[in-house]
Amino acid sequence: MTQFIFDNVLGQEMAYINNVKNNNPSTSVIGVLALAFAGYEGDEVIRTKTTVADLLSGATNEVTNTGYARITIGDSGLSALAVDNTAHAVTADAADEQFGGGADIQAGDRFWKSVFYYDANPATTTDADRILLSCNDCDITPNGAPITLNITGFAKDEAKDEASA
Repeated sequence: MTQFIFDNVLGQEMAYINNVKNNNPSTSVIGVLALAFAGYEGDEVIRTKTTVADLLSGATNEVTNTGYARITIGDSGLSALAVDNTAHAVTADAADEQFGGGADIQAGDRFWKSVFYYDANPATTTDADRILLSCNDCDITPNGAPITLNITGFAKDEAKDEASA
């Protein structure tokens, strides 16, 4: 499912996810927001952003459909990091979640990308503090029904074999 890891956390994204899984701090969560198709600045532009506020500071917009709300995933919603010693990879996974907590999402913005971010304390942080982790394809046109996001493999880190000189 992962399309890309944001440049600011390359090699570190699993540490943030593991912090949530291990309650370090106990208030930490993984958040998920949906980006609208209209105004999307492109992968090469947004992959260099560092925080949610930074991501939404240009033409790229979060969807605003009636019934939409961001997803919050705590420690119990995350699976243990899956280590694949054959492929030399680590994958983060969580149970499927619904935007808006299962509310009907009304027609409006087309959901284009799902963005996962780290939030150390949702009660006190703002979008300027929320660290971007991964951006994934999520092409959905709301039709008045709940929208379930398949979160299988929302972040993946792989060892790259280097050609020997």
